[in-house]
Amino acid sequence: MASPQTAPALQAKDAFEFYRRGRVDEAERLCRAILQSRPEDFDATHLLGILVMWRGEFESAEEFLRRALVLDPASVDAKLHYAAVLRGLGRSEEALAAYGDLIQAKADFGEAYYGRACVLIDLGRLAEAIADYEACVPLLPDNADLFNDYGIGLAFDGRHEDAARAFDRAIAILPAYARAYNNRGLALYNMGRLTEGLRDFDKAIALDPDYGEAHYNRAALVLEQLERLSRETGSPEQSVVLDALASLDLAAALGPEFPELFAARGLALRLLERFSDALASYEKALGLNPDLASAQEGRALCQAGLGRAEALNIRL
Repeated sequence: MASPQTAPALQAKDAFEFYRRGRVDEAERLCRAILQSRPEDFDATHLLGILVMWRGEFESAEEFLRRALVLDPASVDAKLHYAAVLRGLGRSEEALAAYGDLIQAKADFGEAYYGRACVLIDLGRLAEAIADYEACVPLLPDNADLFNDYGIGLAFDGRHEDAARAFDRAIAILPAYARAYNNRGLALYNMGRLTEGLRDFDKAIALDPDYGEAHYNRAALVLEQLERLSRETGSPEQSVVLDALASLDLAAALGPEFPELFAARGLALRLLERFSDALASYEKALGLNPDLASAQEGRALCQAGLGRAEALNIRL
């Protein structure tokens, strides 16, 4: 029979095994049971902090991880997770300091550079973030999330070709990575490589049919092509517009709501000459962002299409 001293340690190992297998509810229940009988169990406290952090309960996670660091002040893993929780709480400067301390203690700590880069992205400090991502590359060469986030930082900086290469690396590491396909599609779109971008959006949707952002990006790309065509020929192909509208409707259903989505939906409806429906969608976009130029212009064009007198006072 296991002694009272060894049983809790064995249970903590079982909880980590549940966590590793993705059985997080069981891991959490076991951690809480351990802490009821032994509140000073570091492993259970630490793991419970991780579990509630991934669930987005950052205040609870902060309490557990702070307690873990009281129990074991030297734990590098607990310090790393605590820094991540500080980021989640919006305590960016404290998170930067925590990651900085980890890097100072271990100059080749890839995860700390990665975490600090994410905080710097949050703060809009792109040059510093990209430098930290670049420090990560040789340290975490098999981390698909790193290359995806690195690509996002490069895209924010307007370096779309470099971003596409970073997304290439993410996809090479994890071929079923829907987010990386979506993000590479955006980079290709911004480089004017629309056919390749559309192919990547389709791949992202095939991998994750409920990926609302990919549905939106796909539809927005198709609509831009159609709008150009309508300006040149005056007759966009209706079936393609309907396909784009279906993608936009699905993106709206999946959420979250954002103004560009409803502006794009308004464009699709306007190309179909469904001016009343288009106007309602543009109004929805402007309710979310009154300064969105594409929605302002689209609303004016719909008003003109409906023959509304007030459209005469709007500069098209």
